[in-house]
Amino acid sequence: MIILDTIALGFYCTTLAVDRSLGKLEYSCMNDQQLMEFLIAKANNKKIFCDSKGNFEDVCDWDDVECKDSSVIVIGWNREWEVVDLLEGTIELDWLPPELIKVNLSDQYMSGTLNTGLLPVNIEKVYLGCNRLHGTLDMTALPTSVTIFHVDCNKFEGPLNLLELPPKLKELELDENAIVVRILKIDLPSTIESYAFDGNQIDKLVDLHGKEIPIALL
Repeated sequence: MIILDTIALGFYCTTLAVDRSLGKLEYSCMNDQQLMEFLIAKANNKKIFCDSKGNFEDVCDWDDVECKDSSVIVIGWNREWEVVDLLEGTIELDWLPPELIKVNLSDQYMSGTLNTGLLPVNIEKVYLGCNRLHGTLDMTALPTSVTIFHVDCNKFEGPLNLLELPPKLKELELDENAIVVRILKIDLPSTIESYAFDGNQIDKLVDLHGKEIPIALL
């Protein structure tokens, strides 16, 4: 059993992340500074968040991080904005801070997995397109607060259960992944404005009544 020394969690930039499967206790005992350091511990360019001595700066001073009352609420690291470039590596998404309402890691080409059941409970907008995320997605475990969920251009595989999507979902992008299924059934919430499943090996997208619907609605 690995025991975390909370005193030692004022990490230097060489810190290696541990597996959140150690348990909920360790996660709940960490502050946002520690969680964010775990989040990018395996990124190739974490030094951009460090001072001249190699120590992590205060997380609320990191580029494109927004805080409220010392809690991280927005991470805006879309590489196309040319502010934060993590230079690939692995992103540890299990460690997203608990008060987060928006995360944007688009076009960072980071490896990793996404356990939807461990997303912050009040998160609303998830932009993870154009990375190298892999594995399966439990869409039934998405927080009910999610309104935008973009995971296009990754390496996610099936199966997919799309019958219990968040009730306020507006945008859903799963195009350009590795999903292989003959018929995919979906129950679209009334709030949906756009969705995309093209670029996978899906023969047919159908609604609850079995009626075929477009593979993408943009």
